[in-house]
Amino acid sequence: MSTLHAYLAGDHRACDEEYGWAESRVVCGDWPNAKQAFGGFVRHLEHHLEQEERILFPAIERATGSTMGPTAVMRSEHDHMRAIVRTMMEAIDARDATEFFEYADSLRMLMHQHNLKEESILYPMAERLLGDGAGAVLAAIHNENAAQEAA
Repeated sequence: MSTLHAYLAGDHRACDEEYGWAESRVVCGDWPNAKQAFGGFVRHLEHHLEQEERILFPAIERATGSTMGPTAVMRSEHDHMRAIVRTMMEAIDARDATEFFEYADSLRMLMHQHNLKEESILYPMAERLLGDGAGAVLAAIHNENAAQEAA
C-alpha cells in the first residue's frame, strides 16, 4: 500500500495528465473532445479537492487543533482553481480558444504552485502529525473511491 503522500501526489500527476490532454484538444480546435476531456479533468480535480477537504484537512485540523494555517490556505486555493475552471469550461462551451487560453496559464501555474506546497509541506506534515492515523486517512480515501466506482 502506498503512503498518503505518494497516493495524493500521484493523483496530482494524473490530474495534470488529464489537463494536458484536454488543453491539446483545444489547441487542435477539437471542441467535442475538448469538452469531454476537460469535463473528465474537472471531475477528477473536483474529486481530489473534495477528498482533501472532507477527509485529509479535517484530520490535520483535529491533530493541530486549528482550522487556520495551511488547510485554510489550501481551501482558498481550491476555490480559486474552481473559479478558473468554470470560466474555462464556459470558453470551451463557446468554442473560444482565446478565452480558454487567457486562463490556462493561470490555472497551470496555480495548480503547479499548489501541488508543490501540498507535496513539500502539507502531505509530509500530515504524515508526521497523524502518525499511524495517516493510514486510516488513506484507507478512507480508498474506501470512498471504491464506493464511487461501485455506484
